Amino acid sequence: MPKAKPGLSDSKSLVPDSFTLAGTRWEVKREMLTGEMGHCSRDEAIIRLNNKLAGQIEESTFYHELVHAVLFSMGKTGDKHDEEFVDLFGAFLHQFMLTRGK
Repeated sequence: MPKAKPGLSDSKSLVPDSFTLAGTRWEVKREMLTGEMGHCSRDEAIIRLNNKLAGQIEESTFYHELVHAVLFSMGKTGDKHDEEFVDLFGAFLHQFMLTRGK
């Protein structure tokens, strides 16, 4: 069985268990979420992903929430997050991660 890459939950996932932005350690947790695919908590430095997600849906949701985490790290409050920008930028990050080195 292949060994998981450091910081990743399994060898094929593009979703880390944790990461650091601007000196803050963020955790990624999979939990039961009602009515949400994911959530980014600035105050707790946690990205929560719905535990019913898998594969590329989980990954794309993570990258969407990662963009929120980056914006929070830049000092942008939640009301300054343009969801269209977050969706598109997250999708481009996910595509980059899927195709890097290919």
